[in-house]
This record gives sequence, structure tokens and C-alpha cells, in this order.
Amino acid sequence: MARRATLVYAALAAADTLLAATGRDRQRWLTKPLLMPVLMAGRDRPAQRALALSGAGDVALLGSNQTAFMAGLGCFLAGHVAWILAAAAACAPSPSWPCRIWPRSAR
Repeated sequence: MARRATLVYAALAAADTLLAATGRDRQRWLTKPLLMPVLMAGRDRPAQRALALSGAGDVALLGSNQTAFMAGLGCFLAGHVAWILAAAAACAPSPSWPCRIWPRSAR
């Protein structure tokens, strides 16, 4: 499942990059929203929450006005907070929790 999701994500990311490079912004409304749900496959709930917020930020930034920009910025901020909370929850039981995030920091 994870290998298939990785292949689907790579294909979608390549298509989205090609569309962005050729200025086909309308077609990106199809590829961009599919990237994060594919990346969410097989992840735990906190990671899915962070990826969903990041995906919402990506989609918001497809817009071209200030409201879209502010919505994207807010989603990315919330996504970063969700990543921090996910890392803290996953590592809290261990007294050396930085080792799980930065393995070389404990050496």
C-alpha cells in the first residue's frame, strides 16, 4: 500500500509540477488537491491532521487574491502547529524524546 501511494504521489507531483511550469493553473485545480490525501495514506491521525491542513493551504494558494493568500497562510500555520503537537504526542513518553526527532542530538 505504501509503495503504491508513493508511486501515485510521485506521478501526481510530476503532473502538478509540469502544469505549474507551463502555466496551466486551471488544470492544477485537479492535481493539487489530490496530493495531500495520497500522502495521508497509512499515516496516523495526528500526521493526517497536519497533512490535511497543509493541503488546505496548498489549495487556498491556488487563488490569486489576498483572501486566498491569508487563508493559505493560516492553514499552513495551523499545519505547523499540528506537526509540533503530533511530534510531542509521539515522543512524550520517552525521556529522550529529541532522539526520535533528531537522532544525532543525543550522542
